[in-house]
Amino acid sequence: MGHDVLNMKELREIAVSGQHLLVFEVAARHVSFAAAARELELTQPAVSRSVRKLEQALGVALFIRRHRAIDLTEAGGVLYEAVHGGFSQMYQVARRLRRITHAHVSLLCSDTHAHWWLMPRLSDFQGKYPGISLRVEVIKRYVDLEPAGPEGMVLGIWSGEQPRPGYECVEIAPEEVFPVANPALARTLDIGDDLAALAGQRLIHEDQKELPTLTWREYFAAYGLLREDEELPGLRLSDYSPVLAATLAGQGIALGLAHIVNPLIESGLLVRIGTRVHRTSLRFYLVWPERTALTPQAEQVKDWLIGTLSRTNR
Repeated sequence: MGHDVLNMKELREIAVSGQHLLVFEVAARHVSFAAAARELELTQPAVSRSVRKLEQALGVALFIRRHRAIDLTEAGGVLYEAVHGGFSQMYQVARRLRRITHAHVSLLCSDTHAHWWLMPRLSDFQGKYPGISLRVEVIKRYVDLEPAGPEGMVLGIWSGEQPRPGYECVEIAPEEVFPVANPALARTLDIGDDLAALAGQRLIHEDQKELPTLTWREYFAAYGLLREDEELPGLRLSDYSPVLAATLAGQGIALGLAHIVNPLIESGLLVRIGTRVHRTSLRFYLVWPERTALTPQAEQVKDWLIGTLSRTNR
């Protein structure tokens, strides 16, 4: 079986410079010298000169030049496919190598999950994986998880009615809610499951629009107590973390998200009001991009989180 032998001298003469191939790839991708100049931050004449030198080295025309327009020749199309594929592969390999050599893993999540769900478990993680630097990024809205070099955001905690396309996921918990208060305030109440009486109490609202959240108004409407457009009085806070802090301080009654408040109930810091549990169609997921391989460090973080979920849900 015959094999082509790579002649580096000949290749060097053909390519002239890797820069010329790069300029050609951008110009061919845009089919425009002007657009290539903008992307590469060069002048248009510099782009044209670089392409011309490559054509001279190869001995073929790569573009058909018209007034204010260019088109690829057949030879140009063949070269573009090869160069574009090669650069894409090199880019993916370089990005993967940067990530492999960096022990930094980022996890994107809401302040609620960072503060009340993740932080109490971090000592276990740090004890098991002291060599991994876990960066917790608090977000106010969901963003695409697209790894970008060593600072890539590769894991996330999201909520939705179903997993988002393009991501692998493991379910953390369904959205189950029920009223909660601190023990001192709860001892002054005698309302049980009387929703009308509950609606007349001091209620603490999470008043934010960026991330999906169940409101008191929607909670009561689900039981037919009031319309979803009716307003309820009470303390309004912009995030769930201060809602929980205010509830712990005895400022009123909040809607408790089960997988967040259950540890607080078990420790005696909060108590449930009544016996109703309202389950919505929302679920919380640990997610990561399916199209990009995780680094070994990110795999370890993911596996640790999944193991934590398994122990928590038993």
